[in-house]
Amino acid sequence: AVKEFQRRLAAEGPGIPDVVLDEGLVSLDRFIEEFDDKTAMKDELTVAEKLFNLPVTSYPELDEVSNELDVQKKIYAVYSAHLETIKQLGESLFAELDMKKLFAFTDDFKGRIKEMSTVKELAGAPVFAKVAETIEGFKDSLPLIENLKSDALRDRHWKSLIAVTGQDPDFNTNPATFKLADLFGMELHKFRDDVLQLCVAAEKELKIEADVAELSGVWRDQKFELMRYVKGDVDKGNVLKTVDEITLVIEDMALTLQSMLGSRFVKPFLQDVQSWEKKLSLIAEVIEIWMEVQRKWMYLESIFIGSEDIREQLPEEAKRFDRIDRD
Repeated sequence: AVKEFQRRLAAEGPGIPDVVLDEGLVSLDRFIEEFDDKTAMKDELTVAEKLFNLPVTSYPELDEVSNELDVQKKIYAVYSAHLETIKQLGESLFAELDMKKLFAFTDDFKGRIKEMSTVKELAGAPVFAKVAETIEGFKDSLPLIENLKSDALRDRHWKSLIAVTGQDPDFNTNPATFKLADLFGMELHKFRDDVLQLCVAAEKELKIEADVAELSGVWRDQKFELMRYVKGDVDKGNVLKTVDEITLVIEDMALTLQSMLGSRFVKPFLQDVQSWEKKLSLIAEVIEIWMEVQRKWMYLESIFIGSEDIREQLPEEAKRFDRIDRD
């Protein structure tokens, strides 16, 4: 019976290479309970043998099982403690996450694994590698979690994250209720590259978002200045002052927009950027026509209004100018 027990422990116990760790915890408790029963039975037999002066039977297989279970208990104790700590941390809201505390927790368990790896019996157990991999995997997810704390992330990024990690589309990321346990459940380390790309995209998009907002602020501060146009003693009204500075601003803004349109991260703001491009193009065109008309008017005004000789020489043109000027 003891040999059969030892065989089952080796073939289907908590220490087999392909064990699922959570199932291994349950299996370990079951084998320990069975081991305790067999140990109690052995002790009873030993007492009876001594009572009747019979040779005491040895059970080397039971000793071997005891050693094996001791190894498994030490390994699973670390895994269990890791699970329990994650469970406790998981009750915190993601919005209130203290990354220093999280890094300290992982460093502690990484130190335990490092210390255990120096013990041959522990390091040589197949399940030890799985526990170490699990703890290391959680540690690898911390930089990803830290990136997800960025203010650059918008709802669209969280929806992408939900899709990438295979969560239910209705997965709740409301800051008021979104807990660390929900985030841990995503197993971010398994999607490291995708999550990093998402976070990089969020930062790049934030830059474009800020630049688009800045365009509005810059343009809001621009002013067209008028000046009185006086010819001799006659006040001819207002004309537009030089627009060189505004033209430079428009050119700079146009270059900024072209840069945005050349970015693969512009998609969320494409409509706004294209709208700004059209507006600036129209404004530049209007300014150019305005200044051209103003220059021509001032030139022709000096000819037809300031010179009677020319009016007499070009009566039709003079009448036409008067009509346009009046309108």
